[in-house]
Amino acid sequence: MLGGGRFKTVLAVHNLASHAVLLALPVPSPEAAVAIDSMKLLNASYGLPLVLKSDNGIAFKAAEFTELMIDKEVTNLFSPAATPRYNGSIEAGMGPLTAGIFYHAAAHGRGDRWLSDDVEAAREQINHATCPWGSGGPTPWQQWQSRVPISADDHRLLKEAIQAAIREHLASEGMCEDEVLLPETRAAVVRAATRRALIELGYLEARRRRISPPFDSPLRLKIN
Repeated sequence: MLGGGRFKTVLAVHNLASHAVLLALPVPSPEAAVAIDSMKLLNASYGLPLVLKSDNGIAFKAAEFTELMIDKEVTNLFSPAATPRYNGSIEAGMGPLTAGIFYHAAAHGRGDRWLSDDVEAAREQINHATCPWGSGGPTPWQQWQSRVPISADDHRLLKEAIQAAIREHLASEGMCEDEVLLPETRAAVVRAATRRALIELGYLEARRRRISPPFDSPLRLKIN
C-alpha cells in the first residue's frame, strides 16, 4: 500500500543487543490489536523477549496488551513521559529505517509515496548490509542469529529478581509492597528494579564513562 493511502505508520521492533530490526510493519494506526498481533508473530518466529521497551503509546498501555505481557511473563518497560532519549536505540534506529524507506521509494520513481516493499527492503538493508561494530564485525542479523534462545526459566528468574528488587527499593523508601503508587512512580520503580535485575543476572552490562560537553554547551559556565 502507498504511504499516503491506508498504511501511514510503521510499527518497528528493534533488538537492542544486536541492532537488528526484527519487525517493520506498515499499519493503518497504532492500535492495541496491531501490537498484540505483532508480538504473537514475533513469538512464533523467535520467541518472546525478556523485556520489551516502549514509549507510552496507547497500544502498549492498553489492557489487552498488558494482559498478554503478564501472561507471557514479559516485563513491559515504559519510557519516562516526554523523554524520547530514554528510548534512544529505537529512536536512532528509526532514522536509517525511515531514510531507507524513502530512498527505495525514490529509486523506483515513487517520490515519497512508499510501498510495503520499500519498508521491507529498508529493514533488510539495515540487518544485512550494515556493520555497527566496524567493517570487520558481524552484521546485525549475524549477531541476532548467534544469540542464545531465551527459555521459560530465564523469564521466571528475571521476574523473581525484578520482584525482589522492587521490594528492596520500596523498603528503602519506607513504603510497603501493597502501597498504591501513582502510575509514573510505579513505572520508575520498575525501571530501576529491572535494570538492577538484568545486571545481577548477567543480561546487561553497565559502563560509566566521562563525556566532555561540546565547547558551546551551557555547561561550560559551570566548568569554568
